[in-house]
Amino acid sequence: MARTIKHARDSVRENNGIKEYSFARLAVFAGKMPDEIDNALVASLTSYGSSRGDVAHQSAARVTTILAPSAEAKAVDDILKQLEGYFS
Repeated sequence: MARTIKHARDSVRENNGIKEYSFARLAVFAGKMPDEIDNALVASLTSYGSSRGDVAHQSAARVTTILAPSAEAKAVDDILKQLEGYFS
């Protein structure tokens, strides 16, 4: 079990965050079947990651895509609710 968790963490870390493939792997590691992948949740994760743009990268010298803190907080809350519903 510990090897599986380590492999899942390493897989996400090497992928620089959650992307569709990483989420699918994590969902399967958590006991979901491949046909149970929530495409709406995947779309939300992808959209959130895209909207963060350069903000998410420490190497960016200049950031041009900044969301208002309230908008980013709402987006995170919405994704957390989706994740909770999906995994509960």
